[in-house]
Amino acid sequence: SSIVIVSSTIFSTDFVKISEEMIKSSMVVVLVQIVLVVLVEVVVVVLVEVVVVVLVQKVFEVVVEM
Repeated sequence: SSIVIVSSTIFSTDFVKISEEMIKSSMVVVLVQIVLVVLVEVVVVVLVEVVVVVLVQKVFEVVVEM
């Protein structure tokens, strides 16, 4: 019976370690997702601004030529 107790405590500590690792990894995954989303948003905003600036310049050139 003592062997069962020892093995169960070992298993439970292993399980706690594993769950801690999973929590850490999921935190890391969440952080990575947040960083990716922020990067994508920044890239999209920059692209949209560039496109808008280029369009405005083109429209301005066309208007000036008229």
